[in-house]
Amino acid sequence: MRNWTRKLIVVLSGVLVLIGVDAGDASAQNLDLAELGAALVLPVITGGHPGNVLKGTDGDEVVPGQTADTLVTVTNGKSDAVILKLDMISGDPGARSWQSTSFECELTGRETTTFVFSGMGPESSAVYVECSDDGDTEGQPIALFTGMQNGILFVSIADGETGEVMSENVIFGDAVVVDHSGAQAYSFGAISIQAGMGSNDGDKVYRFDDQEYVRFPAVLATNFIAPVENEVRAELLLFTVDGTVGNIPPPRVKLGGFVYNDDEVPFDFSYEFDCFD
Repeated sequence: MRNWTRKLIVVLSGVLVLIGVDAGDASAQNLDLAELGAALVLPVITGGHPGNVLKGTDGDEVVPGQTADTLVTVTNGKSDAVILKLDMISGDPGARSWQSTSFECELTGRETTTFVFSGMGPESSAVYVECSDDGDTEGQPIALFTGMQNGILFVSIADGETGEVMSENVIFGDAVVVDHSGAQAYSFGAISIQAGMGSNDGDKVYRFDDQEYVRFPAVLATNFIAPVENEVRAELLLFTVDGTVGNIPPPRVKLGGFVYNDDEVPFDFSYEFDCFD
């Protein structure tokens, strides 16, 4: 069995902070995928990655044939209506990185909606969704173009009456990436960010200071088991939300960690990227 089964346990240090924020010191409290959250973060994949000019890489086919859709489902677990504040942040390399397309989507109490991202070519995709309109539960369809092919969807919530951003654990979500050319799909839960002990000042500067939102953990860990060696392709999506939308940042994340195989043989590594990889 050892000849064809490999288990990797990855311990990652020094990772996620957030959009235009002072993240403060890290702690081991945030990013609980099983809990309702005050904000959600999900990667969006609609095609191949053209490479990172900052690192001189040639790019990668995130999906074979570079054709995919990402379906993101978000549910309002509250009995009252909320407004979803959405930022679709480009993870494409070069000048598009950290550019954002933003809009709002109202959800009535207990309502669920799905955002469908479809690739439109390099550095572009379209998003389709049905949102409520002043309590109209039948919904209003929305379609718009985004300035990203692959990137990050950041979702926060605002009061349905005032429109001000609030920190309250009421939403949850997940996503499915459909690879059309490969006739396959994979799914994952949203990264759920919990509310802090204080109140949000109502704007879209998100502070992870245990007041607006809970701080991020100091260390992240994950594992992967391949049932048959060389017959399963694993991909690790890396992204940061430490930045300000509209700005073009230099490489701002250096990821370090330790990897152990099933024989407890370790090796360490470091990896640097700017926004999404």
